Amino acid sequence: VVHRSPPEGGEADSLAPMPTATPADDAKTFHPCVPVDWLWMPRPLRLCVGWVTIVLFTMCFAILPVSMLASVVIIVRLGLLGSLSYVLPLWVVLFVLSRLGTRERPEFRKFAQLWYEIFDFGCNLSPEETVALGSQAYPHTKQSMIIAMHPHGIIPIHSWLWAAYCDQHMPKVYGFGAVASVVMHMPIIRTLTVWLTCVPASYKHLKRGLEGDCPPANNAGRKPGNLYILAGGIAEVFTSTPGKDIIVYRGRKGLCRLSIEQQAKIIPVYVFGGTGFFHNLLTGENIVSQMFRKMKLAVTMFWGQYLLPIPLPAKVKMAIGEPLEIPEGVSGEEAVEKLHARYLEAMARLFEESKVAAGYPDAKLEIR
Repeated sequence: VVHRSPPEGGEADSLAPMPTATPADDAKTFHPCVPVDWLWMPRPLRLCVGWVTIVLFTMCFAILPVSMLASVVIIVRLGLLGSLSYVLPLWVVLFVLSRLGTRERPEFRKFAQLWYEIFDFGCNLSPEETVALGSQAYPHTKQSMIIAMHPHGIIPIHSWLWAAYCDQHMPKVYGFGAVASVVMHMPIIRTLTVWLTCVPASYKHLKRGLEGDCPPANNAGRKPGNLYILAGGIAEVFTSTPGKDIIVYRGRKGLCRLSIEQQAKIIPVYVFGGTGFFHNLLTGENIVSQMFRKMKLAVTMFWGQYLLPIPLPAKVKMAIGEPLEIPEGVSGEEAVEKLHARYLEAMARLFEESKVAAGYPDAKLEIR
């Protein structure tokens, strides 16, 4: 594991070693996830339907940029006034599509079970261990949990896999998710995220959600108490590329602050293969990446199979760590710093202890 410490105004050229834990003596095992709600369907048909749904899902992310490009082409060819009869109806439709969906749809979570076999999806916890972990969280106890997952990836297919997995093994623990605020204005994608009980990833919305104020769940008559979040945010979109394991969390302490303020324990999660779905053109610290990050837009140029937004069949293994204890005997920023350091150490340890069993023995984690 390496820890990259960027100096003021730029990224470091050298890498300093990050403390790592010695792998546990007992062999780690990843348990294959079984699509129990779809076993009635023959496997070849199940795989076919799975590929169709995932292609449709990833194509949804292209609707907005393609519409913007089409609008520009039409305006250039026909002029501003001449193009109104074409462009205006298009954007009215897109606006309407961006406002659909006001409540969660629990049945929608089950669709991602169809993707288990496509991505050889597995978890380091057995179903029994997963249930035991869930028994420690709200509503089984008064203890809220924050499931903090890395990496983000370009299109976070693994977040849908997590939704299906949690709904399958810990349905009562299923809480709410967080997405970039701009996603809540994207046609179709907004509807899908609301169905998965997502809210904007602002501190205000996350705090309210942990207190039970989450409109998608409330509108369905439910009060959530646990949070799921891709903790690296948009910054990790621009580090996502197959064969690289990079998390961006060195300067991010808001989640630790929220954990302490709400007394919600953080559960570190790392998904091996989470960056393997697509190739990425805009990686690193180029000017375009910096511009989109400042605008909080996860916009990049990417491709998968056949140079299309069809994901590569990455081998996806989800490693779930132990809940982190909230620091005692300290308060304020000192507590935040202590929890933040504990989080990075736990993520490094989880990665090192799990990578061989996950099928990525040569993987190296870089923490920025």
